[in-house]
Amino acid sequence: MHSSKHHNIASIVDNGIVVNDKCEIANVFNNFFANIGSELASKFDSRPHTPSTNDTLCNFRFQTVSIDSIEKQLKGLSAGKATGLDNISARLLRLSASHIAPSLTYIINFSLSHGVFPSDWKTAKVSPVFKDGTRSQVDNYRPISVLPVVSKILERVVHDQLYQYLTSNKILNKWQSGFRPGYSTTTALSYVVDDILSNMDGACGRKNYTGILFLDFKKAFDTVDHDILLDKLRSYGVVDSALDWFGSYLAGRYQIVQIENQYSDMMGIAFGVPQGSIIGPLLFSIYINDLPSATSESQAILYADDTAVIYSSEKICEIQQVLSTDLILIGKWLVKNKLTLNVKKTKSMLFGTPTMMKRADPLILHYDSHDIEQVHVFRYLGVLLDSTLTFKDHLSMICKKISCRLGILGGLRSIFHTNTGLWCTIV
Repeated sequence: MHSSKHHNIASIVDNGIVVNDKCEIANVFNNFFANIGSELASKFDSRPHTPSTNDTLCNFRFQTVSIDSIEKQLKGLSAGKATGLDNISARLLRLSASHIAPSLTYIINFSLSHGVFPSDWKTAKVSPVFKDGTRSQVDNYRPISVLPVVSKILERVVHDQLYQYLTSNKILNKWQSGFRPGYSTTTALSYVVDDILSNMDGACGRKNYTGILFLDFKKAFDTVDHDILLDKLRSYGVVDSALDWFGSYLAGRYQIVQIENQYSDMMGIAFGVPQGSIIGPLLFSIYINDLPSATSESQAILYADDTAVIYSSEKICEIQQVLSTDLILIGKWLVKNKLTLNVKKTKSMLFGTPTMMKRADPLILHYDSHDIEQVHVFRYLGVLLDSTLTFKDHLSMICKKISCRLGILGGLRSIFHTNTGLWCTIV
């Protein structure tokens, strides 16, 4: 019942030329995926980034790990079928955990103490997965990267130590709900919806409109500048060999693309956090951790790079003025951090009661001489929000999905006998 977007890529169009050879197709994809970050970064000032000082009163350094903890991680590996270029499966590592744990622990502690990430674990195997649109266009595919499974043991050690340091010192922004235990899309949604409802209900003494900018960044994970990221790690207290380790982790990375049984040439990756990694999402959270502080009066709510900028007032003109000012400030932050706003996918919305919305003026916003489209329904973190927050559009979408699945089950009715366990489970 679950539709798969994996399929054999018969041909692809590259600069107007149809490519049919699998090896050439793999190289076309690899060239596209590997250069996304550098192409977007080329639009920004290429002058070296000015290092900042340590803004915290504490420092982060790695702690040595025990054999028992590494053996426990090995035995807890999920039985996924995907393997990296080394073809070492999670199952093999799990079965041999007690035998390889001492050697792997030595490698991990050596890596942490010397600030060096093993180069053999830096190459990713990438598979293009179709998103939507025309199947012959490379930009209609997203890269799914698979790194060596054993590298994730070391990454998990680093992730856990770094995350504990960030949370215990309250460094991560409280408005970031992505990639954090105890947080989810529900957390970010509740921030947004509760703010809208409290203003509609007049919790502050009067009923206010709520204006929201839903920002969309172009290939944000792929365009992270390594020098800026390392500088932010330094400013948060990551020092000495720990900072060297992250520099080594990010540098010298490569990838190849696999199309069926054919592989592309190997290409280097100069930008972005490693896709398919354990540390990558946390490093991205650190990269955009100071985004909410870029605004003056509005509040930025984040789930990874999904950003909602919110401001409420009884006057639409005031909302428009504040959001316009803060959009300029966010634009300066984006330039400083070499990220790009996708203006076409960035939308604005105005929320209020049905009576308020009948007399509401349009919310007119601009960015870099481009108009920001105002919409009346927007899909935010999987939920369709309408301007009066009735959720009618979202409920309609859910009903259509349920109807579709019930139709499939109805078609299968004749196949299963009523005494069949599967049919009883379906019913």
